[in-house]
Amino acid sequence: MADNSTIPDEIRERIISAINELYENNNRESFPKLQEVRDLAKCNMNFVSPVMQEWQRSQMKPSISVTETLPESLVEICMNGARAALIEAQELENKKLLSAEAGWEAERARFIAINDELALAYEGLVAEMEHYKVTAANNEQMYKDAFELEAANAKRLRSKLAKVKATAVLADELMADLRLARKQTGKACARIAWLEGQLEILEKQNQKLLVSIRP
Repeated sequence: MADNSTIPDEIRERIISAINELYENNNRESFPKLQEVRDLAKCNMNFVSPVMQEWQRSQMKPSISVTETLPESLVEICMNGARAALIEAQELENKKLLSAEAGWEAERARFIAINDELALAYEGLVAEMEHYKVTAANNEQMYKDAFELEAANAKRLRSKLAKVKATAVLADELMADLRLARKQTGKACARIAWLEGQLEILEKQNQKLLVSIRP
């Protein structure tokens, strides 16, 4: 709790102004509460409490004129008793307020911890989703490359099959010529020998092509 002498004048005036305003609003029937003064003055409780006590003591001074003056000892006893009661009530209220503030700070710290935990979990989830997206993109590219490779292999295979078919057609034609040549005589023998050589060459080429297209 701050000492009265250490409280800046501007803050002291703001607190007293708030006290008087609340006191008037209560029709001077009851003193304002510490929390109300603190909220209205927007000051730290360490400043509000000593100023509030000083103001309360000033309100306890007798202001009513009486025909007989009370004994000074009696006035002092009354003042001390009232002052002690007010101070005790003030300290009790301060303890309650400080306890409430401590509870609020603990709850606030708990919520901050929960918020940090949720933030970390969210960041982990985002990172995992990004990893899955990258993996999916890589797999898609891999599947695309494999499809293109298979398509190229199929194209080459079709080309080789076309060559085999063409060779087979040519072999059939040569075989027909050979059968026809065998029916001929004389010079046809040389033609037959040549055609047989060409047929053998074509058969070897055909065998090579068949071997090359086998899986």
